[in-house]
Amino acid sequence: MTAEYTALLLLAWGLICAMQDMRSKKISNIITLGMFLIALIYLLISGSTLMQSNSNQAIFGLILALGLSLPGYIYGKMGAADVKMLAAIAIASNSDYVLISVIGAALSLLMWSICKPLWLELPQRVHKALPLMDPTTGQPLPYAPFLFFGMLLATLLQSTII
Repeated sequence: MTAEYTALLLLAWGLICAMQDMRSKKISNIITLGMFLIALIYLLISGSTLMQSNSNQAIFGLILALGLSLPGYIYGKMGAADVKMLAAIAIASNSDYVLISVIGAALSLLMWSICKPLWLELPQRVHKALPLMDPTTGQPLPYAPFLFFGMLLATLLQSTII
């Protein structure tokens, strides 16, 4: 499988995670651990990640992902699914992809929080369909939708699909 198709499949998986998180603020273990196991088995068999990086990059990416997400989990700012999602991204890609994804997630979360008036202008059916995305409640927002944006940014910057 080429890196381009793999990047698209990884993005599709990220979108599924984001959709689940936006709707219920939970992501199924089957989805997060499933991707982690698929990526890990591929890494052990082939010696490279799904996105064709070497195993050292995957290990460093995993260390980076855990280093960036575990403190948030410990302090109650991130859920376990977010940590598992980042770990799966790391094993499937590389440290650069992880870092860009996290930076992109932070930037998009900041932009979404700043654009509170935009939320108020969206149709009521969006408010009803995705109430957990409301930045005006003061409640923590789901992280996976923003991480998906970061994944999209990482994919575009690494020029794997364009």
